[in-house]
Amino acid sequence: TMVELKVAHATQMSAMEQKHEETEKTFKREAEEMRLRQHAAASQMAGDVEGLRSGLEAEVLMKRAEIEKIKKRCDDEVAEMKRRMEASEQRAAMAEARAVKVENKFSEID
Repeated sequence: TMVELKVAHATQMSAMEQKHEETEKTFKREAEEMRLRQHAAASQMAGDVEGLRSGLEAEVLMKRAEIEKIKKRCDDEVAEMKRRMEASEQRAAMAEARAVKVENKFSEID
């Protein structure tokens, strides 16, 4: 009968609406879960990047300290070489002065 058809149609429409609502809720829930996962992944990546940046900064500071040590060692070595050269020049000057004295003595003897 017509009434039965209308009731069956209404029941079918109600079931379809309920199914549609459930599907919509599922999509919304999955979309929210995906958004949260993406947010967590982005936060993780930002943390990883920050960790890498901090690690690189620490490495740069260590390398700078190494460079400063090497510069200081080079400066110390240069200063030591200058000191030795000056001492050597003084010894050479003193030896030359003695040689002149000896020469003068010999010329007096002649």
